[in-house]
Amino acid sequence: MFNNALQASQLRNVVVLANFSVASQNINPNFPYTGTWYDLMDDSVYNVTNVTTPITIPAGQFRVFGNMPSVLSNDNFVFEEGFAVYPNPAKNSFAISQDVSKVELFTVTGQKIRTFENVNANKELDIQDLQKGIYLIKTFNTNSDYITKKLIKE
Repeated sequence: MFNNALQASQLRNVVVLANFSVASQNINPNFPYTGTWYDLMDDSVYNVTNVTTPITIPAGQFRVFGNMPSVLSNDNFVFEEGFAVYPNPAKNSFAISQDVSKVELFTVTGQKIRTFENVNANKELDIQDLQKGIYLIKTFNTNSDYITKKLIKE
């Protein structure tokens, strides 16, 4: 995915690799160019010297690389025990297992596409108009702590 209309200093190139198999696979990433890329899930640096060097992806896992660090990262990541996003994968809606003050929904490129305010536990959040794919959910509690989770839309 790319958007060359964005400035070079912005996240404008994203490579998504997914393994839906039950076994580990070597996947050819086909990066558009060599150089420094970032794993957008943890902002670790990935140096690309050959755009077709295979990357091993464990069964059922995915990797998301971008030309810039993620706008979703935070060194003060907070994990709350028992927090869940379900169903996942989701078809028309999803819910979360705890009350939160806000839920933000992002594309894998970091574009915020939806915000839900004052969400009660187990309340269905409508996503039926979204395309199939991988999204990121950022949920905030009343202390502005947050959790980021992956959501797959079928």
